[in-house]
Amino acid sequence: MYPPPDLSYSPRVSERSDNPSSARVPPNGVARLFLATLIGVVILAYAWWTDPAHGAGYFPCTFHKLTGLYCPGCGGQRALHALLHGRIMEALRLNAPAVLIFVPLGLTAYAAYARQCLGHPSRRPPQRTARWVALFLILALLYGVARNLPGAFFDVLRP
Repeated sequence: MYPPPDLSYSPRVSERSDNPSSARVPPNGVARLFLATLIGVVILAYAWWTDPAHGAGYFPCTFHKLTGLYCPGCGGQRALHALLHGRIMEALRLNAPAVLIFVPLGLTAYAAYARQCLGHPSRRPPQRTARWVALFLILALLYGVARNLPGAFFDVLRP
């Protein structure tokens, strides 16, 4: 005779179909995430090892070379280098918007990409993207103008 069926079996949480985290990892999802992480680590290692203020290998600001004015991104590479070395105040002095906007934005984008690669549903779809882009461009333009205005008050904005 056959043994009686085991009725105490309960599927694992990851095997249940009603669990939202039971999504399967897409093919090559882990490999894509690993490659993106590796590229990010290489870029950050390069930014850590080379000093943009004293070494070659960085792109000079074309706008600054042509006009002598500071663009909204001027000082961003030096700010990243200072931030990677733990000099937070220096990074904020060089380009505060780059530190305060792009670091959280980059981490959020990486987390969303990791969730996508691992098969997890996105938390919420982006909404009103065009308005956010327009607002960002307007603020960047105002910042670029303000950091080139004469006066001691605006010296704080210059790299």
